[in-house]
Amino acid sequence: MTRTNRLFTYTASTLMLMFALVLLGTGRAAAEGQAVPQLGICPIDSAGTYFDLTLEPGTMRELTVELGNYGSSPVQVRTYVANVNSLVNGGMSVGAEGDMTSGMTAWITYPSEVFRLEARSAQRRSFVLRVPLDTSPGEYMASIVLQSDKGTPASGVGGLSLSQVVRHAITVSVTVPGAQRPALTIGTVTHSIVGDKSMIHVSLHNTGNVRLQPTGDLVLTDSSGKEVSRFPVSMGTIYAGTTTSFEVPFAGMLNLGDYTIALDLSDAKSGPLAQAPAMPLQIVAPPTPVMPTDFAATAGPQVARINQAPSSPQVVPSPALTPFLGIAITPDVLLVGLAFLILMAFLPMLRRRWR
Repeated sequence: MTRTNRLFTYTASTLMLMFALVLLGTGRAAAEGQAVPQLGICPIDSAGTYFDLTLEPGTMRELTVELGNYGSSPVQVRTYVANVNSLVNGGMSVGAEGDMTSGMTAWITYPSEVFRLEARSAQRRSFVLRVPLDTSPGEYMASIVLQSDKGTPASGVGGLSLSQVVRHAITVSVTVPGAQRPALTIGTVTHSIVGDKSMIHVSLHNTGNVRLQPTGDLVLTDSSGKEVSRFPVSMGTIYAGTTTSFEVPFAGMLNLGDYTIALDLSDAKSGPLAQAPAMPLQIVAPPTPVMPTDFAATAGPQVARINQAPSSPQVVPSPALTPFLGIAITPDVLLVGLAFLILMAFLPMLRRRWR
């Protein structure tokens, strides 16, 4: 083997070794990122997966939850009582620790606590629920939360370092007997741009005392009265006393100008809820250019079609960075590239020395 061949063999071996070390480090980081805590919380002496109670005003009840760590490592955990809210487009959302107490959360005496939960073990916590004497009939909800106190490192896209907090919650639902009053108020209408497409937001407030699942139709007409789009509304649950909104994603960008929205909502169980035959909406040019994004990832599978010819372009896409030659630029790739450039810089000198 000539000196030049030996040199290239040495260079190739060095590069392969560096690649192996980088891959080993990346694999180890990914493995560490997958070691997330396995936590769980469940009610004691309850037939279901949460507390579902019917209580009269002035009633007091003691309840117990079990906080479990099903993983193989001890975990520093945090537990607390939290509000229950409604998500955008419906569904249950649990508030964060430290949020201002609202609704039924004030009925529960459950001290916040941070403690160590050993591997494959569980601890029980009891708490007291008191229904105030002046409570009106209706449905009320709160939640008990168990979460990891600190985030667990997790591998991200493109070498991005993420921190994952594991969080579990169970609801405490109380029904105070009496007349049910379903009611829904339609609030403001706004327009925004997601990527290069329009999105309409309509705020809703459940002013009644029972949960609702609104359905109906939203009809958008332009200033001439022409129907531009029609979208079927089908929401998840909106809990009594909470405010949320639903979103209408469009297949493209609506033209600038004045519009009118007609909205008719009802509930399968409660019947007609709210009607708004002529809500005004004005669409103006965005103050700054908007980057196009993967709209399907944010809008969901169903979008509203637009029955109008597009006007002049309203959104100016900004140039986006793309991976070089299809390779995602990560810290590991940069490290290998730098090592390769250093070796190539010294290669002529090594060749002269071997000669």
